[in-house]
Amino acid sequence: MILPTKEFLASEEVFGLPTLSVRRHLNDTHRERSEFENALVDEWGINLDTCELVRPGQNVVFAANDEDGEAVIVRATSNAHRSQEQVRAELEWIRFLDDVGVPVASLIEARSSKPVVSIINNERPFHLACFKRLDGTTLEGSRLERWDEELIRQWGRTIGLVHRWSKRFQSRGPKRYQWHELPELVLRGRRPDLFDEKVVARIDELFARLQTTKVDDSYLLVHGDIWPENFLVSDDEFVLFDFDQSMYCWKLYDLVVAFHAQYVHTLGEEPIIDGSQAGRFWKLLIEGYRDEARLEPEELRLAEPLLRLRLALDYMNSASEPKKWAASLNMPLEDYIPVVDGMGRSLLSDERIAPIDLTDV
Repeated sequence: MILPTKEFLASEEVFGLPTLSVRRHLNDTHRERSEFENALVDEWGINLDTCELVRPGQNVVFAANDEDGEAVIVRATSNAHRSQEQVRAELEWIRFLDDVGVPVASLIEARSSKPVVSIINNERPFHLACFKRLDGTTLEGSRLERWDEELIRQWGRTIGLVHRWSKRFQSRGPKRYQWHELPELVLRGRRPDLFDEKVVARIDELFARLQTTKVDDSYLLVHGDIWPENFLVSDDEFVLFDFDQSMYCWKLYDLVVAFHAQYVHTLGEEPIIDGSQAGRFWKLLIEGYRDEARLEPEELRLAEPLLRLRLALDYMNSASEPKKWAASLNMPLEDYIPVVDGMGRSLLSDERIAPIDLTDV
């Protein structure tokens, strides 16, 4: 049974979790299951008594066991965040990467063989996916001094491996967004009232510049969010999950995201600004990447604009739903608002965001 804890109910209010009928009928042992619960049981044989909320966010993630006792992860994506076609395109790419040997969280096919299991729950559409639960060590919250050189290189190699196979991927169905089509970024035009107009103007300038940038072999389907919260380390191998922000973009973007997580915006924590450490991290990351995939020196010229693109995405997400993101970080809203304002100031500044020159490798 999924227990109606205070934390869970608070998360439901903020994040709009799929409704679980046990919360409405605590004293009713003969209650009907919700459509969400029915889907878990019918499509993947989930033992509902084992379900636990792992994290709410842009997607809502549950850990559970199936009827055979196998550990699984269930993800529920609101249609307000990603359409069924976009989730289908994401899952197709994950299957491809898994099939060619890239270490990713493996999908568990639904018994109905549907590409995406979609439900209407409490008048809200959700798209569901189930994955094998990974074994490994999380490095979430880790700082550079806890990373040895080989681990940083392996991070780069993992990104390079994804890109090497991404170049060969041919979608048979819907395609993922181009970077400028992400709903989080498009929102600035639909709801300008949510954002600082001066920051939006600078973001528009950045996008205009990027949209005139040449699209060539360096432009492909990228993960979009390879930072420590979205991989585990197992037997010195990085195993990836959460491809929700996958999109077509310049391949350097995935490397910039790794740097961004350590040195620019670290989710409310003070970033590391020691230039020597930043330079070491970037150099090792690029070295590892080049073990698996090509990266030409001229491609590095996009590093600062793509770093700003990542910061713009974080700003748009955070400024549009500050209550949601403060809750996901267990931060009081009054402490999170200055973090959002700081992102805006960085985007307004003409100063380089990175503490080092990212083209100098």
